Formats: sequence, structure tokens, C-alpha cells
Amino acid sequence: MQDRTPSSGLYPWYVHIISGWCLGGIFPWFLVIRQFFRTGQRKTAALLSCINALFYTAFVLAGFFSHLPWDVLSLIAIGTGFAWSFGAWLVQYSFFGCAPRRYYLSEWKNWISPFLTAIIVGIGISVILSIFPMLTNRSQMYQASDLLTKKVILWDFFRFTPMSFIVSIPLGLWWAGERERFTISRVLSYIFGLLLFYLLFAGGSTLFFFLVTNGNTTPPLRTWFILPQDPQGLQKFLLGPLENDYSAYFVIPLILGLTPRIRDFFRKSLLYFPFMVLVFIGYVGYSHHFWQFIQGQIIYQMTADDPKTRDKAYTRVKLLIDRFPEHRGWPVIGTKLAHHHYSEGDIEQAFKLYNKVAEKAGNSPRWLKEAELARTIMHSEHFGDKSGVFRLELPPLRYESYMTSNWMSLIRLMRYYEQDSSTESETLIRLKNISKSDTEIKLNPMPTLAELDDHATNLGYRIVLIPSDAQTIKHFIKKGFPILQPVKDSFHLLYGIDEGRSVIEAVCYRDTLTAAMRAQKEELAQTVLGEDPQNTTARSRIDDMAKTLLPFSFWESSRQRDTASTAAVVFPTERKSEVMALFDDTPQVVSRRSDGLLTGLISLNMLQSGDAAGAINWSQKSYNMLKEPFPLHIAHLAGLLWDSRKVTIGHKLQLERQLPQLGQVEKYFAQPATQAFLEQARQQFSADLGAHNLSWSIRNQYKDFLDRSKTVERKILISITKETVKQEPSSRRLWLYLADLYEWDKNISGATIAYEGALKCDFWDDRLATRLVYLYIRAGQLEQADKLLSTISPAQTRFNPDYFYCKAVIAGWKGNNETATDNFEQAIRMRKYDVNYHLDYATFLQKQDGEPDKIAVLLAWAAQLKGSAEQAAVN
Repeated sequence: MQDRTPSSGLYPWYVHIISGWCLGGIFPWFLVIRQFFRTGQRKTAALLSCINALFYTAFVLAGFFSHLPWDVLSLIAIGTGFAWSFGAWLVQYSFFGCAPRRYYLSEWKNWISPFLTAIIVGIGISVILSIFPMLTNRSQMYQASDLLTKKVILWDFFRFTPMSFIVSIPLGLWWAGERERFTISRVLSYIFGLLLFYLLFAGGSTLFFFLVTNGNTTPPLRTWFILPQDPQGLQKFLLGPLENDYSAYFVIPLILGLTPRIRDFFRKSLLYFPFMVLVFIGYVGYSHHFWQFIQGQIIYQMTADDPKTRDKAYTRVKLLIDRFPEHRGWPVIGTKLAHHHYSEGDIEQAFKLYNKVAEKAGNSPRWLKEAELARTIMHSEHFGDKSGVFRLELPPLRYESYMTSNWMSLIRLMRYYEQDSSTESETLIRLKNISKSDTEIKLNPMPTLAELDDHATNLGYRIVLIPSDAQTIKHFIKKGFPILQPVKDSFHLLYGIDEGRSVIEAVCYRDTLTAAMRAQKEELAQTVLGEDPQNTTARSRIDDMAKTLLPFSFWESSRQRDTASTAAVVFPTERKSEVMALFDDTPQVVSRRSDGLLTGLISLNMLQSGDAAGAINWSQKSYNMLKEPFPLHIAHLAGLLWDSRKVTIGHKLQLERQLPQLGQVEKYFAQPATQAFLEQARQQFSADLGAHNLSWSIRNQYKDFLDRSKTVERKILISITKETVKQEPSSRRLWLYLADLYEWDKNISGATIAYEGALKCDFWDDRLATRLVYLYIRAGQLEQADKLLSTISPAQTRFNPDYFYCKAVIAGWKGNNETATDNFEQAIRMRKYDVNYHLDYATFLQKQDGEPDKIAVLLAWAAQLKGSAEQAAVN
């Protein structure tokens, strides 16, 4: 009787093709080469092995180094895999003939047992695969406050049962072809092979990524994403089958692990598995998952102290930009690569990249800084002029746990002045002398320039406050004086100029060094930064990690003037005359203005600490020196703080009778001079509020005195928040705050605009998009709602009742009544307290002329909810 089993080692053409798709073209050749080896044709087997090894090596290198777009490269890889696999079958057919026939329709009853067994195995695997997603779903359900039913049911284990067909169909077909030799031992050997391959693949891939990322299995930084939010064309066509392709897990054990006896598995197949895993990992170069994994490591290596490592990282960045031209973080990486080309002297390539960055960024708020820099560079008449570069050589600084980011900037600046006469250890001794602890160094915080003046004085330095504009900063840096630039609560140490790119070089520890430290935790501080003062490599690493490039256009922009209008020149006391000589005004005028600004900052600090009388007293001093609105703004806010005492129980009890100090404050505010100054401050504040001339710090403080539940104060909050968001259009937090204010004001159009701004500021957020669709529906903009709803992921919004409500309204608008009904019911089950759900569902049912009882119930619910809301508003 003819042997109709695959024991001879010959496989039909469809097995070669399927394995080529699931595993890659080299796997079918491996089966053919094994057949040559078993039949004694070892030279032929060796020759084919060399040819395929060379082709495989070229194939893998193309996956790692080709600059073709990912979708095109993937299609080429798939086509090559099929052709490669078919070539293996042709060689097998030419030398060994046809494979034995596997299937006989006359014996179809013998297929039942293999298919039933395959289905059971497939369901078991799908249940195992469902455990972790099920736990994730349960966790998300419990965190959803709207859901009324949060029970864990057994059927959740079978949510992924359709996955069983991915396993069951090939298993059933394969085992059906085994006929009489199909035994339970084959099933057990397959399950054992599946488990072994999974363990080997998991361990091998972890080791592979460990080596690729130089000792990390997770990247230290992830700042961009290689695939666009809504892929189209070839990317969309490929992402479906390639994103969730688990077939390799099942096919390799099927081919190598299926033996008639358990002991045969160890003898014939076990040694092949590590080799198969090694070969299979070589295909990761064609996977976008792999590049997304290592992109953080590449970005991290772009700031390495080793030039070879940096060059290698920039080479990979160039490959990533070419391979994924539509990724969402292109402007950031394109800007970094353009900087690199410029520093290497490739001016033409740098200009092309800057131009492309400007095109990619467009008017997107998220990429405002990158677009602004690129456009400034393209319009710079000095672009490429190397003579326009001027930098101060700042010595590296070792990280110490007791120093905040602002302290590190100050100490770095001190080391610059003292690098020839003072060691870092001597600097630390001086810090110990001003420490608030006798046993260790504990420094007081330094969030503003007011504290900087005090601490610098204690260390033998002086500061002069200057306007924050590019020309002034440039003037002092060229004369050898670094500048400390406060931006909100961080100090930037400005030390270099490149007129060719219109940038200022800066150190900002908060934005760079501490972010890397948080990612690597204690290990980075010990191994990369080091605790040894003599570790020059580690100190250079700190210097490289801390560098940032800031464009002149940023420092001259209204946003910069708004958030930080003042900078500080910090210098040794003995160099005061040298610094004063750099100003156009006399030293007396310069000192008076600097002292006035510093006094105003002290006044603002007192306001923040709740000392209304002290804030007004210092603001009077500041105004006498400056004659500018800033101290008047602080005085008005301090007056508001004092007036707020009238609504407190302390004022009603007249505690000043028991507390003499409080009585003195009462007398201070009752003085005619104080009242006159507060009235002047009130008038100035009102005028500047109407003209939108309040600075960022004043607006932030003023918001604390306003109650959004009061109509008048809410209008003011909306006004000043709109002004702030104009200066910071990339701040998602501000857009969301503005949207919240508009919703309190029942201004749907304003809230819609604010949510649109928030959605543009960051990467895609399905929750925000759902809220925006909801507002579109409330505003009657159903076409826009329908378009946006189609981009929302149902999997990310399955616990959001607004999503089902929006689906219901859009379905009803399109005439899909059954879909509308189901989604209205789902939304109301999840959230019963939304009036619009009930009203719109009732309206929908009335248009259908059906279920009057249900309509009555819905309207009753709506009336009750509306009445409760109105009563709550009154209270």
C-alpha cells in the first residue's frame, strides 16, 4: 500500500506557500534542504544552504537598512517570500517528484476526529490568550463610573474564541491528512512544540532587544510614533493582516513538532527549534513594531558622548524618516537631524530638512516650536555662515541629589566664572556653608529670581535683571556673561549663539536631565551620571544630555515675553563695573530698574504666600522705582485677597480684638495712602484687563480669585484664558480648561472650538474626540459629527456612554433605526442621568410613531432630571 503520510519529508505546494507566508521564504527551503540531507545528497544540501544563507542575509539587511517606505518594502517582502517559497517547491518537485497525496474524500469520516481535536486545542489556546485582555477589560470597566453593571462573567473568557479558528483550521487540515497515523501523541507533541517555541521566541526576542538597545528591554524615551493616526492606502491594507499575524506561532510547531511519538519530538525536532527562532527573529527588520520599540533608544543615543554612537543614531534616524514619512513626530526628529547635518557642514541637506519640517508642522499647535524654528532658519540671511557661531565653554557639572534643576543652573554658571581658581569640591563646601542642615547639604528652593538674588548674594555673586529679548541676551553672551532665563518655574542657562540658524544654545536641566533620570531611575544616576567627581565621561554625558537649542524667534515672540519677560545676568561681585559698562544707561539707572523688578517679584512671592499687607508694601516700593503697571497689578490682587476675608468666619468674629498684629494690619489698610494706592491699582488693573495687557504670572494669580460658578467672574475667566491660550496654543491643558469654562457657560460653540484646539495639540485621544462629537450633535452639526465619529476607535470607547449616544443619533439621522435603538438603550443603561439621552431617544421614537409607553417613561425621566439640575443650580 502506498504511504500516504508526510513521513517521507515531501510537502505539497500549498504547504510551501502557506509556510512561506506565515514564516518567510527560507523556511520552505529548510524543509527541502533537510530532505536532500536525509537522502544522502549532502553536497547539494550544503550548496543550497549557502545560496539561501546569502539570500537570507541580503533579505535581512534590506529589512534593516533599506530606505524604501515601509508599506512598499513590506509588499516587496511579501512578494519575495511567496516567490522564494514557490522556488523551494519547484526544486523539491524537480528532484523528488510530487508529494504523497494527503486527502481522500472517500475517507472523509476519518477527518472528524482530527478536526474536533483541533477545535478543542484552538479554543484552549484562545482562552489562554484571552486571560490578560480580559483582566484589562475588567479593570477598565470597574474604573468607568457610568456603568451600572460591573459583574465578571465566565463568558468573558470566550471573547477571543474566534481566534480559535486561526489555529483550528490549519490544525484540522493537517491532522486530517495524517489519516490512520493520527494519534494523541501527535497532539501532545504539537502542544509541547507550541509551548517550547513560544518560550524560546519570548526569551530569544527579549535577549535580542536587550542587545540591540544596549542593555534595556524598554527604551528610555518615547517621543514619537512611526505610524500616522489614520493610515490610508497601502499602510491601511497591510496593517490589518500584519498587525495581528500569529500564524508563525502555530505553523512552526506544526511542521517541526508533529511526530507520531513523544520521544521522536526530542530526537527529530527539538534541536531545530532554537535555530528556527534565530532565523525567525531576523525578519523583525520588516516590522514597524520593531522600529517603534527601538526609536526611543535611537533618540537617546543621539545625545551620547561617543561620536560613533551619535553618528550611528543619526544614520538610523535618517532611515526612520525615509521609511515612515507620515509618522506623527516627524517635525521633532526632522529638526534634530537637520541640526546634525548643519553641524557636520552639510548645509544644503540641512536646509532641505528644515523646509520639510516647516511643511510637515504646518500650523499645528503641537509642533509650534519646530515650525517656528524651521521658518526662522529659512528666512535667516546668515544661514550657513559658520563665522556667526559664538559659544562659552561651560564646565560639566556632576549631578547631586540635593540640588534642584535651578540650583544646578546656578552652580554651573558659578563654575564657569571660577573654573581656573576653584574646584567643584570647593564649590560644594560653599554650598554646605549655606545649607539649612549641619550634617548634610540641604538647600532652600529657588523657584524665582527673587530667591536667586538671595542665594547668589550668599555665594558672593550679584545679579542684574534685564529685558528678555534676543539682542540683549546676544550682547551679554558675546561679552562672556551667560544669562539665566526663567521660563515659568525653570531656569534656562543661555551660553551660546549661532546666527546662521538663529538659535541660542541653552542648558535646561528640568526639560532634559531629570526626564532621563526619571526614565532610568537610580541606575542612570549611578552608572551613567556617576558619583565619582573624577568620572569625566559621566560628566560629559550630563553636558550632552542637557543641551537644547532655542530659536531667537522664540525669545522674541509674544509667548516668550508673556511667560518670562525678565532675565538675569549673574556675575562675581568684583566684576560689577565690567557688567555695568555694557549698558547704555548709567549704573544708577540700571540698578534702580533691576531693584524695582526684583522688588516686584518679592511682592508677588508675598502675595502667593498670603501676606496681603506685605505684598502691597513691596509693590509700592517697586512702583516708586519702576513706574510700570506690573507692581500695581500685584497690589490690586493683594487688595482682592484682603477683601476676601469679609466672607470668612474669622472676620465676622472680629479676631483683631484678640490678635493685636491683625489689628495693625486692619489699621494699615484703613490708611488713606494705602486706600489711594489700591484705588490707583484697581483702575490700572481694570484698564489692562480690558486691553488684555496682563502678564502671564498676573493672569495665573487672578484666576485663583475668580469663581466660575458666578456668571460675571466666569466671563472674566474665559477672557483671560483665551488670551493665555493665544500665547500657548500648544497647551492641551489650557484648551481643556477653556472648554470646561464654556460648558459651564452653556456656550456650545465656544466649547466646540476649545475641544478642537485640544484635539490638535496632542496625539489622538478618542475620549476627547467623542466629547467633540457630542458637542457637534448638540450644535446640530451632524455632518461634522458623522465624519469625526468614523475616526473613533470603538475598542477605546466601549465604556463611554457618550459614544453610544452619538452612534444612536447619527444612526437615526441616517435612517438606521434598529442601530439607533440599540445604541440609545446601551447609552441609557450606562448613564441614566443625562437629560439629552432621554429627550433625544423620546424624540426619535416619536418620529417612528411607536412605543408610547416607553416615550412617556423617557419624558418623565427627562423632566425629573431637568428639575433636579435646576434645583441644584439654585442651591
